[in-house]
Amino acid sequence: IHCRDLIQRHLIMLDAGVEAFWYWNLQSAAVKNPIFGKMRLMDFNGWKKLPPYYCYQRVIRQIKDIKDIMRVTTADENIYLFKLTMIDGSTKYALWEKRGLFYGEDQPPTPFEFNIGFDKVKITDVFGNEVIRPVNKRILFLNITDTPVFIEKAE
Repeated sequence: IHCRDLIQRHLIMLDAGVEAFWYWNLQSAAVKNPIFGKMRLMDFNGWKKLPPYYCYQRVIRQIKDIKDIMRVTTADENIYLFKLTMIDGSTKYALWEKRGLFYGEDQPPTPFEFNIGFDKVKITDVFGNEVIRPVNKRILFLNITDTPVFIEKAE
């Protein structure tokens, strides 16, 4: 939940015009708090890196060279599709479906398609899983969930 939320919020902030952000909750001693005690990147004891630490690193790598971001309008307002234009002129996309925070991952995937303009794509989710997929006539067909994915042209 934390990994998904972390990446979704960063992309929404960028689209809203935020130019810089800092993730302040590197370590939290408030482990008794049911929400904020779990929203940390490192364990209080021993500075062990937790899974959200790696999600945060992945999102920063994906957006570090961003020049522009724009939310693409879809027929469903719960589908979040962002077009990211990078400094080098390349384009990538971020995509997820807005769902309930605590039960969204239990819902079945939602079919979605859009004209991506690429012949082959690399899809990377927030957990670092990557897959290379061919695209049919530059239309990408995906089953999406509340887990954000980054989609870019594959060589």
